[in-house]
Amino acid sequence: MMKDSVKEVAEYFGKRAARYQLSQETCPMARSLDLIPYVYVIDGVIRQFSRSPGDLRIFDAFGGSGFLSRSFAHTEIRFTIADCTNAYKQDGSNKHEWLICPDYFRAISAERAGEYDLVFAHGGLHHVYVKDNAGLEDETSVGLQHQCVANLSRLLRKGGFLVLADIPDRPSRVDAHGSDISLIDTSMAIDLFGNERLAFLRSAATDFSLSPSLNNTCHTVESIFRDSTHPGSLRRFFDEEVARKTPNGHEACFLDFERIIARAAKHDLCLMALIPYPGAWVFETANQAVWFFREMFGFGQSMPPFQEDSQDYVVKSAISDTLGMRSVGDHLAVNWGVSYAIFRRD
Repeated sequence: MMKDSVKEVAEYFGKRAARYQLSQETCPMARSLDLIPYVYVIDGVIRQFSRSPGDLRIFDAFGGSGFLSRSFAHTEIRFTIADCTNAYKQDGSNKHEWLICPDYFRAISAERAGEYDLVFAHGGLHHVYVKDNAGLEDETSVGLQHQCVANLSRLLRKGGFLVLADIPDRPSRVDAHGSDISLIDTSMAIDLFGNERLAFLRSAATDFSLSPSLNNTCHTVESIFRDSTHPGSLRRFFDEEVARKTPNGHEACFLDFERIIARAAKHDLCLMALIPYPGAWVFETANQAVWFFREMFGFGQSMPPFQEDSQDYVVKSAISDTLGMRSVGDHLAVNWGVSYAIFRRD
C-alpha cells in the first residue's frame, strides 16, 4: 500500500519543531547568505510591478519554521506562511497569515489562483515523497513533487516569480545560468536585509573576499564563495549523519532539478536562473556552529545555547567529515549550498 508523506512529515517536524526554531532564534545571522537570491527576486518584482514591499503578496510554502518571514521581519513585507504542521511557534502578531495545508497546496491553489507576486519554497520540497511497504517509491515521489510545483505555480499572478531552493539529488547537467541576477542594488539590500544583517554580511564579505563586495553598488551572486560544497556532500550529511545518528532520522526524495525544469513549461513557468549556490552558514565560533547543528537537526538531547557535552564530538565530526568547517578571518564557515531554481510565470 502506497501513502504520501504529509502526515508522517507533520509528525516528524512536530517532534523537531521546538529545537529547530530555537536554533534559528538564537543564531539569526547564521543563514544570512541563503537570503541573497530572495533579495534579488523581491527587488525584481518591486521594480517590475512598481510596488512597495508592504504591497507584495508572498506565499511561503513549507515556511512554518519562519526562516524567511523572520529574516524580513523588520520590513513591511507580509507573508502567507503555509505548512503541513502547526507545531511551529507563531510570532504572535497579525502581520502574517498562517495556513495548514495538508494536501501539498492543492486546495489553496484552487481558492487563490493568481493572487501572489512571489512563491518561495525553501528546503521543503524534498520532504514530498511517497512510500510503500518497501520504502520510498522514487518515481511516484517525483510525480508528487511535480504536482506540488504545479499547485504552487497556480498561486502566482502573471509575471510573478517562483523560487525553489533545495538539495539536488545529483549535480545538474542543466547549465547554470542567469547572469541577469548577478547584480543587486545595495540600497534595496539595506531596505530588505536591515542594517544589522547587512553589517554582518559586509563583515563576512571582507573575510571571504567577495568580489565585488556588498560595500560596492552591486553584488555578484555567482562569486559568493570560491570553495563550495560539492552537491553530493549535503546528501551524505542527511543520509549518513542525520538519518542514522539522530533519534528522528531523516527521509527524503532529493530534487531532480532537470526533470522539474523540463516539466515547468507545462505550468507556464519560464526558467530565469538555475544557481548551484555555495552559500556557507556562518558562525562566530566552532562551538556556536556545533550547537546550532545539534539543535537544528536533533542530534542527541537538547542543550542550553553553546554549552558542551560528549555528543558534540559526534556532531562536529558529522559536520567536518561531510561538509567541511573552516575559519576565515573573524568568521567560522560551515560549507553548505543548495540549488536555487528561479521561474517566472508567463
